[in-house]
Amino acid sequence: MDFYYITFPTGNKSFLYSEAANQWTTLSYGVDGSRHLASSYARVYNKHLIADRRNGRVLEWSDTVYGDNGDRIQRRRIFPTLSGEAIGAPGKRIQMNRIEIEMATGLGTASGDGYDPEIYLEVSTDGGHSWTGMETVKIGNAGEFDLKVECYHCATFRRATFRLTQTDPVLSNITSAAVEIQEAGW
Repeated sequence: MDFYYITFPTGNKSFLYSEAANQWTTLSYGVDGSRHLASSYARVYNKHLIADRRNGRVLEWSDTVYGDNGDRIQRRRIFPTLSGEAIGAPGKRIQMNRIEIEMATGLGTASGDGYDPEIYLEVSTDGGHSWTGMETVKIGNAGEFDLKVECYHCATFRRATFRLTQTDPVLSNITSAAVEIQEAGW
């Protein structure tokens, strides 16, 4: 699989392009959204190596380690904006009763950090300028593979954007989301 990684030190942002997915992703370090830890990359001896931008140490980049050199990372997905157009009611207020996240569950660790992993769901009704907390949702201890990840939260809005955040050191594999909505009627 081919990737293209680019970082902008003065803008404090890093991006990764996946050729297989034909998609750009923002990469960050830790939970504050700053640019990624890697200042450079090389594939050597069948390993993916990066240089730590803070101290120049060489680290191995792995897709099976869910942290940055022992530090937590924040994984965030922002879904497309939802409005009345989705149900044939443009400009109308809509009511959301439930949201279900389709994702890998039951991947918690046996003990310690990541034992009882969760995601945090937020909503913005002002185009992403501000976010209000909705719910913290458990995504399954080790072996809880049949867990349904859903939130029951009544909210009415004209336009809303949903954001999921995960910081537990477990695999984050979100494939889709579904919302139960209807015209609010007022």
